[in-house]
Amino acid sequence: MPRLGLHSLAFTPLWNPAEADALLPQITAHGVSVIETPLLDPQNYDSVGTRRAAERNEVEIVCSLGLPAEMDVSIRPDEVADYLGFALKVARDAGAGALSGVTYGTIGKRSGAPATAAELDAICRLVERVSGKARDLNMKLGIEPCNRYETHLLNT
Repeated sequence: MPRLGLHSLAFTPLWNPAEADALLPQITAHGVSVIETPLLDPQNYDSVGTRRAAERNEVEIVCSLGLPAEMDVSIRPDEVADYLGFALKVARDAGAGALSGVTYGTIGKRSGAPATAAELDAICRLVERVSGKARDLNMKLGIEPCNRYETHLLNT
């Protein structure tokens, strides 16, 4: 059965479970049953509040992110894998069944050239590694392709 989802940035400038809790009844009245929340700062994301708001309003949560600017999969793969592993746990604690987004790179970082074999290899190794962590947490890991103005790595 198809479901209608909405990114939380469409109705609030920054995800806040208390604020969202007040808005979600109006949103779900329009048939929205999935809310995507950004993990802009996984360390300070309110997983408990998010889970409660989702349960009260009977919506599914999906979390998304883009890697921080200082994280390059080709140069710091262990740090990126650890970051995503932590983000997966935060998303799971919020009640999400998936973590999606630009899980392979930084939005806005472009080289001016097509992705190199080394960059693509690093992405593949990362996805393999982190998807195992996701599987262990009974989660799904998503990969969001972006346009060429947002990344040179995986384009639409």
